[in-house]
Amino acid sequence: MDPGKFGGERIGMAAAGEEHGVVASAAGDVFTWGNGTLSRLGHNGKQDRLTPARLGREQFGGEKIVFVAGYQHIVALAKGGVLWVWGCGDYGRLGLGNRDEMLVPTRLGAGEVFGGSLVRMAACGLFHTLVLTEEGVVWTFGEGEYGRLGLNYEDDRLVPTRLDPQRFAGAQVSTVAAGLFRSISYWISGACRIGSRKKSSFNALVKTLGDVAYVWVEGKTKGWRRNRYLYIIVFFTK
Repeated sequence: MDPGKFGGERIGMAAAGEEHGVVASAAGDVFTWGNGTLSRLGHNGKQDRLTPARLGREQFGGEKIVFVAGYQHIVALAKGGVLWVWGCGDYGRLGLGNRDEMLVPTRLGAGEVFGGSLVRMAACGLFHTLVLTEEGVVWTFGEGEYGRLGLNYEDDRLVPTRLDPQRFAGAQVSTVAAGLFRSISYWISGACRIGSRKKSSFNALVKTLGDVAYVWVEGKTKGWRRNRYLYIIVFFTK
């Protein structure tokens, strides 16, 4: 894509949603384009954008945005560890305590929301969101069906809810990913815990084929295992 479409700014990070794209420039601005329904583009409306449209740092309290992710909603992480959200709010996936759409970037927060810790990264599934803090703690919110939030029940959560670190056997979480029927990841030293109806823990590689995820398991059950309901992947090292 022509760099001129981003005002000549160098791209720092890019992410693809269901029918839209989002970029964080090296200067800390955000650009969105594509399908504008569900307010996912953040421009105070639902108009489609055929080319990247800028969301300046002034819309994020003057903070530089360093990380973006999204599906039907978007999360943007500021350099200071503060998380901003907008787009579809069904099931509480924005974490704001309601199910409303947000037409513009809305501050979710940092330490005051996530147990006193700043945010390191976030991941968006179709109906839920995962947040990883600098302390290595995972927080989840949104639709809880099939146990995709990892909370041992299927209720929706409208606000960020902390996952007990003991669920990861005291290991340090390094990154998170979320999806609905599909997730892509990579090898990491340690273990991989997959949250769905049935929980397990092992060293694993995950790949996808259509709407089915396959997990390569090392150990007594070595080989590819089919997992259609792969909602949460949490990687951690000991």
